[in-house]
Amino acid sequence: MLLKCGNHPVADLTTGEIFNSKLLPIASWQHKEIMEYLDRRVYAQSNKIARRIDQRQSDRTSFKLGLSDSYWVSFSHDEKFEDVSPYYRDFGTLSFVKGLVEPTLRLGGSFDKEWQRLGSVTFIRKIQNKASAKVEILAGFLASLLEVGDIIPPVQGGDEDWDGVVFIKNLSSPEKMLLDFGSVLAPKFLSDGYIIQNVQDMYSMVGFGLVTDYILRVILFDSIIGNEDRRNNQGNWGFFKSAIDGSVSLCPAYDFNMAYSLDLDPMLMRARVDGIVGANLVNQAVGQLDEWENTVMQFCKKYDYEVWCSNLKRMVGMLMGES
Repeated sequence: MLLKCGNHPVADLTTGEIFNSKLLPIASWQHKEIMEYLDRRVYAQSNKIARRIDQRQSDRTSFKLGLSDSYWVSFSHDEKFEDVSPYYRDFGTLSFVKGLVEPTLRLGGSFDKEWQRLGSVTFIRKIQNKASAKVEILAGFLASLLEVGDIIPPVQGGDEDWDGVVFIKNLSSPEKMLLDFGSVLAPKFLSDGYIIQNVQDMYSMVGFGLVTDYILRVILFDSIIGNEDRRNNQGNWGFFKSAIDGSVSLCPAYDFNMAYSLDLDPMLMRARVDGIVGANLVNQAVGQLDEWENTVMQFCKKYDYEVWCSNLKRMVGMLMGES
């Protein structure tokens, strides 16, 4: 029983032998950590794909760990990644995912999702309520303008504005996986994502040096759009990992549908500010917000969403020591 990354054998899950530690999510992992990782990826109670994949493991046929990465488990040396991966097959046609909507094994989520190809690009098609759809599209568009999110922002996919159908570009590929800390790290590592040092520690575990500039930009953007979902959700902090040589790189911020008009938790905004102060990044944070202000003001005026301008000014005021 082999853990593979694409067509590269990574570890023998029966004997515990590791063939390529660079292709593990964390290079220092041994057999125990690998098995715990597999368990975390197939634990979702409400996820139909997770249950179906788990059954395939019992049947001793190949099974994937997720549709956003290139990890999978094979019981045959001859079986190829191209034979089992939806990256190489039309999404929804594989027998074990046909008719199911969730794009990864671990993702429970609040809304129905499915992969769809539009031309040469793969998107996640999400069906959600109108309010969540609107905020995800607007926040994704603004994130693109501020170079925090992907250069291809989400788009609404229905007949009416904000009707609940949203298309979001898939950031992963067979060569470049998107791994989230919610699946990579064991529960004991879960921590408040809005504290800069805690997030830096997560990135350090997978081989990153200092990435506080990136973390700061994401935290500031979340403050502008009132996004509370990245506070304790390691699934919303992640990184790219090459499925070819195991190298790591930063990915754009993703998942904005839990943003709100206002930051509903004053303690969260205070904690964000305290984290920035504690990391001695106040001047950098204020400078970044000043740099963004004109773009945010024009955006909010165009889309009649002035509250995000208010959030930006509120954040600046708190960083400058105002009540």
